[in-house]
Amino acid sequence: SFNLGINRLNTFVKLKQALEENDYVTASFEILDSKYATQVPNRANELAERLRDFNLLGAVAPMIKTLFST
Repeated sequence: SFNLGINRLNTFVKLKQALEENDYVTASFEILDSKYATQVPNRANELAERLRDFNLLGAVAPMIKTLFST
């Protein structure tokens, strides 16, 4: 959220929905299918990869979910 700010982050409706449903593969595609991904492609690719990586889901997904808890 430090890149976007909470207001801009909240525009990621489909990403938020996917995270709430624990659908991390869809969440990763939503990240990559965004203007954000064209602006900071390395960071977006890294985040999407982490979401898809089952071994890291336990650490990454809860942190991302907390971004939307405000």
